[in-house]
Amino acid sequence: MSGARARLRVLHVVSGFRPWLNNGLVAYAEDIMAVQVSHGHAVAAFVPGRQYPVLRRPRLHRWKRGGVRIYEWLNSPIVVGALAGTADPQRELDDAESEEVFARVLEEFAPDVVHVHDLAGLPSSLLDMLAVAGTPVAMTLQDYFLLCPTVRLYDADRNVCVRTQPAAMCAVCCRDAPRANTPLRDRTLGFEGQRMRRLVPGLAAVAGSPPVGRALAALGARIAHGGGSVAQPDASAAVAPLATDARPAHDYQRRRDVNVARLNRCGALLAPSRRVIELHEALGVERQRLRLFATTLAHLATLTARRIATPATVTFAVLNAMPAQEKGSQLVIDALDLLRAERLAGRFRLLVGGWVPREAEAALRRHPEVELRGAYTAAELDGLLSDVDVGIVPSLWEEVLGFVGLEFVAKGIPVIGNAIGGITDYTLEGETGWLNRSCSAQELAAIMAAVIRAPAQISDLNECILARHRAALVQSIAANAARLELIYRELLEGQDSATAAGSAGSGERRVGA
Repeated sequence: MSGARARLRVLHVVSGFRPWLNNGLVAYAEDIMAVQVSHGHAVAAFVPGRQYPVLRRPRLHRWKRGGVRIYEWLNSPIVVGALAGTADPQRELDDAESEEVFARVLEEFAPDVVHVHDLAGLPSSLLDMLAVAGTPVAMTLQDYFLLCPTVRLYDADRNVCVRTQPAAMCAVCCRDAPRANTPLRDRTLGFEGQRMRRLVPGLAAVAGSPPVGRALAALGARIAHGGGSVAQPDASAAVAPLATDARPAHDYQRRRDVNVARLNRCGALLAPSRRVIELHEALGVERQRLRLFATTLAHLATLTARRIATPATVTFAVLNAMPAQEKGSQLVIDALDLLRAERLAGRFRLLVGGWVPREAEAALRRHPEVELRGAYTAAELDGLLSDVDVGIVPSLWEEVLGFVGLEFVAKGIPVIGNAIGGITDYTLEGETGWLNRSCSAQELAAIMAAVIRAPAQISDLNECILARHRAALVQSIAANAARLELIYRELLEGQDSATAAGSAGSGERRVGA
């Protein structure tokens, strides 16, 4: 690769695309790809995407959006269990069909560098394929998936899991892992239904009907295949059967061991926080491969920083924390109960953004201070945060970074953050917020009570964020992409140097022969 400004061919490996899959991981990958396209690079994505109930076999679907060439591996044979884990750890390591189609993508696109964001729905053997091919690999450690089948390093006993021999607990954590990709099929059905609503006038009135939904999925599949014939549903062919109902524990240990070895073949492992580096190193990943590289999102630039005067009534906020206990849902509810016992009810507000399960909603509605704002878009976030004085990040698992905390900071809002994971990279005691060092409801309630009783500290922290920390903590997506390009080129230069050294060595052997 010659020339400092030479055009790069970059292949991203990511677990989905928006709006079919909306999460911070996919958002970051797509934001980076958009910047790279704008800089003139050739960009592609390999995606284990939609799952159609009407297809007999997986197939590769090629399409393009926003200048990015998409290679979508429809109906990937690997079941994505997400937080429920996997019932088949072996298949997450090696899968011949996925490897074969990835080889075709590599041959067709011929990337200079591959950037891996996630391998959910794909075998980690793809990393070995890239090592054998000599293709430089940068991998952003967006979660702990290769170390933990349930992604979070958070065990069935609701403790952070840093076991080096996790097999027995993995088997427990994965006991309810799905045997089929039903949730992804449901998401695909909903996605195609929404797409057809937009494409076909008058369809909205009947699109809620199950028969119509199935017809829409079939039509969506026909569109994806360029109008070809659509196979009839065949449940038996959708997912290869497991050999047993439950995998032996040692299969989970092998999953960990093999994945650590494969991580150690990657050129650069990009850790969004210091804690990600610590955990990966403690679990066997070579320190020299790990680099601190904070991720960001394009919409952070749309959040207008504001100066916060001392409020008469403090308004707290939590975003997307209520769907699961490991995100801190029960912690928040328990803290509210404790504040009521402290006779502070009615002296503050708590805005709750994002989806709230029924049980949590019932508990929250017992507190008149709580306002449920529901789901929101990135475009609506600036307005949602316009009257928030303090943000709360109550996660109990080792958040890789926690974008919601950065959203608060971008707005100039001080943060109460649990002292765990990447939250501590932006929650700086006495400067950007307060640390809940015990990660307990008692300490969260105590911090909130102190803020309610002495709200002047909010404006002090707000001033400190704006004057000293916001610019460093809230990175633009363009700056992030520029740093990534430097890493890509460094990896390519290392590959060129290794190739040159190998050629020289071969020449010496020939001369001496």
